[in-house]
Amino acid sequence: MNPLLNHPFTYVAKTIGDDFVTTSKYYCGVQAPNGKIYCPPASAAKVLEIDPSTDNWQVVGSDYGTGTFKWVGGVLAPNGKVYFTPGVAQQYLELDPATGVTTLVGSTYVGNYKWFGGVLAPNGIIYSAPYYSTRVMRLDPSTLTTSLVGQTFSAGQALFFNGVLANNGKVYFCPYSATRILELDPTTDTTAYVGDVLGGGAGRYASCTLALNGKIYFTPSKADRVLMFDPATGTTTLIGNSFGTSVHKWYSSALAPNGKIYCMPLNATRILEIDPVNNTTKLVGMSFTGSDKFTGTVGASNGALYGVPNNHLKLCKLSGVIGLDYTASFRQIPVPLSGLATSDYNKYFNKN
Repeated sequence: MNPLLNHPFTYVAKTIGDDFVTTSKYYCGVQAPNGKIYCPPASAAKVLEIDPSTDNWQVVGSDYGTGTFKWVGGVLAPNGKVYFTPGVAQQYLELDPATGVTTLVGSTYVGNYKWFGGVLAPNGIIYSAPYYSTRVMRLDPSTLTTSLVGQTFSAGQALFFNGVLANNGKVYFCPYSATRILELDPTTDTTAYVGDVLGGGAGRYASCTLALNGKIYFTPSKADRVLMFDPATGTTTLIGNSFGTSVHKWYSSALAPNGKIYCMPLNATRILEIDPVNNTTKLVGMSFTGSDKFTGTVGASNGALYGVPNNHLKLCKLSGVIGLDYTASFRQIPVPLSGLATSDYNKYFNKN
């Protein structure tokens, strides 16, 4: 029997913090050891810092101007620093949460929309998903060196978007316009397609999250249903309700304390809830108007989930989830961080 059935849930979704004044501001985010959330500047000029203790924000680091899609997605590394993935920018952006200082690191790469999102592997290496780029990017935070790994794809295909580390130690990248999931083996730096061939055209899925059952759930952007992938068997299954094939419905996802996955709305009007226990989906929380609202869903150590604003003028906070807390130990961050195994970083920090 599912123990959650005996525990009611109350969802409180609200907008918080001071207003923003620009659009296409930030893309995704990551929690740092200081408990704050950091979001890379897409069209914004500086890194966004969200403080869950006050539910407000400020900007930190150097000014990088207002070009579009400069950095997309972030990863916390074992050195305590955050690394933002270069979209249109030519290098990774390193942020030191202890000082708020940002630095450009790694080799220079030209081109637009190169990589979207990154994943920390058990070997301490960050791997970034090829969007328009022809190969996966590899960043070693200990040496700040970068290289391209895995098979070669055709350029400019909008192939993969974000990724996640599975319990088998392999990285899986979300198929945006690709027809299959991409698997990366960090022990060999090789890639391979896995799972079934997917239909539905370009822009299928834009985010993925590892559930407590070890399966990966992919957030529907243009696809009409959630995609479940089992790394143990290599099989994919469509689950839950159909939400139609309009584009950019949801672009991000994160695991909540109740063991469910939540996706902040981009063009959809409400938050999507994915229940991995029953493989069901539903819409929760308040309704939002407008387009391109939130591009990130990030879990904080206070148990709430925060929506990172793209065009929306405020932050979004989902809280008040009442019931069994399956992830409490994930939010009690060990001190000092030097004692935390590299393979545990995603459990505590890189959960979105």
